[in-house]
Amino acid sequence: QPFTGSKDDENLDFKTRMRNQMESHEAELIRKALEETRWNQSAAAKLLKIPIRTLSRKIKQYYIK
Repeated sequence: QPFTGSKDDENLDFKTRMRNQMESHEAELIRKALEETRWNQSAAAKLLKIPIRTLSRKIKQYYIK
C-alpha cells in the first residue's frame, strides 16, 4: 500500500491537538482567576503571575466574557 502521508503531517496534527489542549487549559485558568478576583484584571494578572497586558490580550484571544 502506498504511503499517503508524511511524518510532518502526523506531527502537525499532534502539534495542533497539543496547542488546542494547552490553549483550552490556559483559558480555563484565566477564567478561574478572573472569577476568583471578581474580574479584577490587575489582581488576576498578579495571581497568574503574568503582566496585565498579557492577560488582557489573552482575554480577547480566547473570547473570555
